[in-house]
Amino acid sequence: MHPNNLPSQNDSKYNNMRTMLLAITILSAISIPYIFFMEKYFVLSSYLTQCLSSAGLVYYQETSLAIYPIVASVMAVLSVVPYLLCWIFSKKRVGWMIGALVLFSLDTLLLLVDFIPMLLAGETSFLIDTVFHILGIVYLSLAVKYGFAKKNEQLVLVQPNIQPDGSALSQETESYPETLRELTIVRKKSFMGCAIPIVCMIDGKEVCRIKNGGSAVVTIPSRIVLLNASFSNNLAAGMLTIPAGEDKFTCQLSVKTGLVANTIEITPIANT
Repeated sequence: MHPNNLPSQNDSKYNNMRTMLLAITILSAISIPYIFFMEKYFVLSSYLTQCLSSAGLVYYQETSLAIYPIVASVMAVLSVVPYLLCWIFSKKRVGWMIGALVLFSLDTLLLLVDFIPMLLAGETSFLIDTVFHILGIVYLSLAVKYGFAKKNEQLVLVQPNIQPDGSALSQETESYPETLRELTIVRKKSFMGCAIPIVCMIDGKEVCRIKNGGSAVVTIPSRIVLLNASFSNNLAAGMLTIPAGEDKFTCQLSVKTGLVANTIEITPIANT
């Protein structure tokens, strides 16, 4: 694996934020038939999609002409397609996430155009919708932030004479021969991500996969190396620079739950 493609915490945060875009897309699509058959919709769904579906339902109830719900359904589906495309292509290009943020911000503005007059008239039925739309904008904004951070992040593949920051190792560090030593990796039990294995990589190469509460012993060079750990779905990640030396090295992986995203904390453990 190329060093620039190593999973990082920014990767994890970006992928977590992308789930909000997926939720908006799915809830918007489901709301189309839900409005026609139940006259209800899901919060966080596109307001434009709601308006198109509701207009088709109202005209059908007034005229009994099936053409109205058909046309409205087609237009509503087309209004969801941009979100779907943004979700698909934002996996590799943050520009598509910016497009999703712009789309949902305009959709929120359309919601406020209806909500503010109703709020001034004492009607608060759109309050929850507005709160969820603002929450969606926050998450999509964070997605853009972490997307650019991920794009600019440079994880340097550690070489025998290079540190992670790109500077040369000291003469003392370079003096270690290219011998091997044992690295023991222990995964602490955690409910979060318990069914997902953690992939461990040394200098960008996978060395093991550890299940919840499990451990692994691998062989690494005596020089300085970079240990990178991430869920197999890349929704949490962490890394640790292991200093040069010939003694056995032990570290523990702990999954930490955060407000924005989960992370994997790698902590060295003293060998006894």
